[in-house]
Amino acid sequence: MTCEIVTIEVLKERAASLRTSGKRVVVTVGYFDILQSAHVELMEKSKAMGDILCVGVFSDESISHSLSSYSPIYPCNERMEILSTLSMPDFIFECSVDTKNSVRDILPDILVTSFEYSPDEKDIRAFPEETELLSVDIEREPRTIAQDVIQKYTRINE
Repeated sequence: MTCEIVTIEVLKERAASLRTSGKRVVVTVGYFDILQSAHVELMEKSKAMGDILCVGVFSDESISHSLSSYSPIYPCNERMEILSTLSMPDFIFECSVDTKNSVRDILPDILVTSFEYSPDEKDIRAFPEETELLSVDIEREPRTIAQDVIQKYTRINE
């Protein structure tokens, strides 16, 4: 299956059809700004948990809203294009940091997060009981790596 960049509305329909045919749909989400090995590890571990991997990429607006001191290096559409070249994702979609509203209606069999992005209790209650919520252990959290790169770049250019 070739990776497709789709809207969340299209993904809801495709995921429903895939589940009907017996496929396990896995969703993971993140910023995916300055792609790095921790992102790849998250997607590899997520893909191994099911048949279809859907990767949600947080919109520029939601990143700026949730992390007031951080603006994405790459705009959302470029981050999605970069991810679409990888072998793990089957679908890529733009989402908001309010994960429960972006992902809940896809009705994934599994929602995978790294510990950095673990949903809080009210987010967990928003998902159907059938959705398994799993956190995977990643060697080093992606946001920490990105912040290190940005700080190093800023020091070099001062």
